[in-house]
Amino acid sequence: MKKKHEHIIESVRPGSIAEELGIEPGDVLLEIDGQVIEDIFDYQFYVESEELLVVIRKANGGRMGA
Repeated sequence: MKKKHEHIIESVRPGSIAEELGIEPGDVLLEIDGQVIEDIFDYQFYVESEELLVVIRKANGGRMGA
């Protein structure tokens, strides 16, 4: 079984969509458009879309889709 990578959000740009959605430093990026993000190359590929669905695990343990 392959171990999932954790991508901890270190910072959120003030005024960004991420900030508006409530994404905060310490949250963990789990998926983009239903795809598990393994590395920076996956991230760069999937964020090219004009609209995307991200799944975040909040620092408090909850999950959110945005």
